[in-house]
Amino acid sequence: MVETVKKSETGYASYDEGSDKLNGLVDEGSMTAAEGQVYDASKAEIAFAGLQVDHVVETLNGLADGSIDEADVPADVRAMAKHVENEVREASTKAVVNEMGKPAFDHLSEMVNAHAGVAKVVERYAIDRAQGKHGGVSWADLYQDLNEQIGNTLYHDSPQRDVLGR
Repeated sequence: MVETVKKSETGYASYDEGSDKLNGLVDEGSMTAAEGQVYDASKAEIAFAGLQVDHVVETLNGLADGSIDEADVPADVRAMAKHVENEVREASTKAVVNEMGKPAFDHLSEMVNAHAGVAKVVERYAIDRAQGKHGGVSWADLYQDLNEQIGNTLYHDSPQRDVLGR
């Protein structure tokens, strides 16, 4: 007898697809249930607001760098986006520390702080991971790749950023 996997059917196609991917990652053990739940809830907030993840990311980045005027973004969208950003940042940070340990997390944070390119790569990976689109690449895989490319060539005079590059 073939087992049928239950698929999400909320009527929000991008949410349903992402939810199913996240559930699969949790089922295979490459993501904790707690991390997957945060990402799923965040994607639900975005979908139910009628937005896409990348639109929310672009809005947050534009608000942060001043290329988008706060007055051009409705207050409820700003509040939702900031809430989602904080939830994903916290879940991502916990995932990194749990997967790699605090010393590797600290070194990754140093690389993010020192190199804008690393910050962008880590941010994109975190966004993709939150959507279940990270292609099986773990935080440890990403860290190893970045460490091999960047190594210890850190410049401590760059502005401070957290692990998601903000």
